[in-house]
Amino acid sequence: MSNCGIVSYLHEVEIKGLSLKCDSAIVMTLINDYIKDNLSDTPIQLIEMYRSRHNFDIGETLSQPNEYYNDRVIRVSFDLSTNHPSTFEFFEDGETIYKGNAWMR
Repeated sequence: MSNCGIVSYLHEVEIKGLSLKCDSAIVMTLINDYIKDNLSDTPIQLIEMYRSRHNFDIGETLSQPNEYYNDRVIRVSFDLSTNHPSTFEFFEDGETIYKGNAWMR
């Protein structure tokens, strides 16, 4: 997607049952499997993981309702040159509760 000329490569993934209580190894395995299955010409810069797509508006990718973002649990940013995670962000009911370069403890 592009916003004011800044391009970012965002991938949104639904993992039913995902919560902040999930083990980091399980979540990172899911992310790594997703990356392996989606290698293409489009880089993966961000992966946002949602517990549900119930509120997803299929016709409005760039202007989702707030209820959709309330289902977001984790966002992982990647270094485009290495495909390694660079930042982790955790959400609860749409609000950021932690952002850093290490997994939330």
